[in-house]
Amino acid sequence: IKDYYGTKEITSLEILRQTNLINPKQFYVNGNTKNIFQDNKINEIIFIKGRYDGKYLHFNHKKIRLYFPKNIKKPPKNSYIFIKKGILKKYKNSFEIVVLQ
Repeated sequence: IKDYYGTKEITSLEILRQTNLINPKQFYVNGNTKNIFQDNKINEIIFIKGRYDGKYLHFNHKKIRLYFPKNIKKPPKNSYIFIKKGILKKYKNSFEIVVLQ
């Protein structure tokens, strides 16, 4: 595991023994019910729904900035969206979600 500007990066992996398969979605954090504005939640994979207004996602009387990589199309403004998979990051001392799906 390497540290890449504060983000953990797995560089190699070795399977020691195969056990029962685990559903990874059980480890995702629900952004609508949990408080995601905490430093210990950084780099967690979250799912969340709310209203997108161009830069921010509004949910539960709160807002958070969204970042879309180049390969993901932005939704239209003032639309309700559901983010299936996003990573919670902190950029310039404010929280944001990097949208993956």
